[in-house]
Amino acid sequence: MKKLFIDKNCFSFRNKFAVTDEEGKVRYTIEGKKFALANNVVISNDEGLELARINEKWTLKNVTYELMIANELITSIQPKYSWTKMRYEVENMDIDLVGNLSALKFAIMKNEEKIGEISTKASSMFSKFVVDCYDDSCELLILSLVLAVSFSNSNMLNIGLIGGVVGAGVM
Repeated sequence: MKKLFIDKNCFSFRNKFAVTDEEGKVRYTIEGKKFALANNVVISNDEGLELARINEKWTLKNVTYELMIANELITSIQPKYSWTKMRYEVENMDIDLVGNLSALKFAIMKNEEKIGEISTKASSMFSKFVVDCYDDSCELLILSLVLAVSFSNSNMLNIGLIGGVVGAGVM
């Protein structure tokens, strides 16, 4: 099992930040690129080589996040809003995101087996998100899903969807 760490205050389409391992070594660099109609997030290795990309696609009805690994579309995820809970639909893969998605404390299940999860680790100086990867072959997919959900949550906060639901005590 691998553990990856992300600073808690990093998630933004405009930021550039590092994802580190347990020794503090930079494993990935995440760089947001904001454009007029859509946002993109690039995941690079420690040598600057692009490994994956998350493309935000808006329509009149919804937003979708396309996950590309090695320039190949792997899947798309789409937030599904309701007053009682938040969920995400992951297309063309038997993947479920289970837990508190708005607080980024959830498990990633593939074929009903846990392949990863995200939680919060509070230390004396900093809070970090911890991404546990139980299946090493899915590490980049797990990180991409976590980032897509976090960026989606950030967008919903910006337009008031989560704030209104959380403020009403529904979530």
